[in-house]
Amino acid sequence: MCAVEAAPPTPVLFALPDIDREWHGRYALALARAARARGLGFAVVSGGGDLERELAVAGAVDFRLPFETRSLAAVWMNARRLARVLRRQRVALLHAIGPLVASSAVLAARRCRRAALVTLTELPQEGGGMLRRHLLRRIGRADRLLAPSAYARREAERVWALPAERLRRAPPGIDLELFDPSRVTGHRILALAERWHLPPDRRVVMLPAPLAEGYGHERLLRAAAALRRRDFDLLFVGPDAGNERFARRLEALLRETGLGERVRFAADCEDMPAAYRLADLVVFPADRALLACPPLLEAQAMARPVVVAGSGCLPEMLLPMETGMVLESGEPAELARAVDLVLDTPEAERRRAGEQARRFVAARFDLREAVETTLDIYRELLGAATVGRPADEPAAPRRRVAGDA
Repeated sequence: MCAVEAAPPTPVLFALPDIDREWHGRYALALARAARARGLGFAVVSGGGDLERELAVAGAVDFRLPFETRSLAAVWMNARRLARVLRRQRVALLHAIGPLVASSAVLAARRCRRAALVTLTELPQEGGGMLRRHLLRRIGRADRLLAPSAYARREAERVWALPAERLRRAPPGIDLELFDPSRVTGHRILALAERWHLPPDRRVVMLPAPLAEGYGHERLLRAAAALRRRDFDLLFVGPDAGNERFARRLEALLRETGLGERVRFAADCEDMPAAYRLADLVVFPADRALLACPPLLEAQAMARPVVVAGSGCLPEMLLPMETGMVLESGEPAELARAVDLVLDTPEAERRRAGEQARRFVAARFDLREAVETTLDIYRELLGAATVGRPADEPAAPRRRVAGDA
């Protein structure tokens, strides 16, 4: 970690695994810009990433910590490092995302008697043992927890039994300027199609998720194999999670189904808006219960139809039968029928559904409103006078999201 020198007070420190172009990185950057507009000191600590330069332009102080290591020793070491930053930067509030980061952050905040705020992205339920118990115990001690969905809130209530004032609903925010269909030019879409060797005369069914168990890759492969139609290819966009057993199972399934030539793997994509526009259908047939699914919202912001499993938060991230379909059983045969139905939908009807999808996301998941919701929590924890508004920005009327308390 870089050396930390004494500095003017920095009321807010935002800790996250990395500062890349995923939704949490853009969320941190938007918060940094909003903080600067309000004259609020704001710093970010992460494992680094491609948004660091934009963070610097936004006036945010930037520190690095290796948050990815999964061990109790790493949690304790990062807590000690965070405590140093808290003291030397004179931080008043520590805001963290991710179970490993949040556990270190809450421990550091309690050591230094600072306020702690945690945005939940997943519950530390996998792996078991001492690490899981430690993460659960630490995260539950935060002054506020932000749940990104109604499902996440119910699960957090079940795990921690927190009072209502400490657990808040805060849906993820989508950058509607970045994810705007009108801003994606044809050459950007063509560049990705050529890069991924996708023929121009074939439809594209995309699954934007890490290449890991639980996100529905195998289910989608079996569904595609069950269909007689051969006018579409599958596009898996997401990083390789490094699970060799899962990779071998996926390779065996590709051989079994004979779909090898019709499947494209894209581990890295720097132009996700164009990728969504390239897709004719975006599916998320996950069998793991997700607390949030920003890619599903991004796809709808780009006016793409979606098909999702009925697990976790997914059903509340769309308007069933208006912006997409929710599977009842999640079986490959049901998914195959849904894919077939959407691909056969007339273009005019697909366009109307896409327009409705974008309106839905704009009304409930705008990044600007997510930032304002977060700043409201900052005001509670720091004091209203500390987090003001820019002189030219009047207080906007707040919209309620369905399911909010």
